[in-house]
Amino acid sequence: MKIQKERAHSSDFKGVLKKYFSFYNKNLRKKHIIVFILSLVFFTVFMTNFINNLDQLNQLLTELSSTQEQSNIFMTIVKEKIPLVFLFIFSGITPYAFIPVVGIIGYPYILATEIINMSGFNMVLACIGSIIQIFGVSLAIAAGIYYCTCSSKKFRYSQSITFGLDDVKQQIYETTKNEVKLNKIKEKRQIKKEKREKLNIKIEYKGLIITAMISTIIVVTAALITGV
Repeated sequence: MKIQKERAHSSDFKGVLKKYFSFYNKNLRKKHIIVFILSLVFFTVFMTNFINNLDQLNQLLTELSSTQEQSNIFMTIVKEKIPLVFLFIFSGITPYAFIPVVGIIGYPYILATEIINMSGFNMVLACIGSIIQIFGVSLAIAAGIYYCTCSSKKFRYSQSITFGLDDVKQQIYETTKNEVKLNKIKEKRQIKKEKREKLNIKIEYKGLIITAMISTIIVVTAALITGV
């Protein structure tokens, strides 16, 4: 009996993974790759710029450290990194805003400012950890973009279900028994209906939640290993 339950749980887990990979390949993979590449470019640009202006940056960091106590990595993870992952994904609920895109520039900038005052091996390790974090955050941003795209389509769908001019025309043609124009307006409305129904898409919330978990695991693991 115990073996059967274990097999059932294993089968369910494999089924969830299979569905998620299908969701990822269909909706996130291309976005993830593009966002990751762009984020890496910005991270490289910020690091290069900070290194070229290291004297000025060190002075700034010294001034900041004199007024602010250095935060613990665990507190940083809990207060900043994990909330950011969920923010990048679920801010996509706002139609047309595409708020998650801000993370393509913002997150690499945050990481660059955190590691630039390190030296030697610590900086190299931190850079590797930052790249891994960027990979995880890019997944969250890609999910946020997907969510925002879906939210925008759902919003357009809800706005299109209103009593309009074509409804008035149809009623007039039905009243006057103008069969020719009535058929034309019905065909026109049918075409519009088919286009409108394409906007009535299903948002894969389970896929978004799993993505948030995966992204969080990647970010937290990299942060704990490298301390950034």
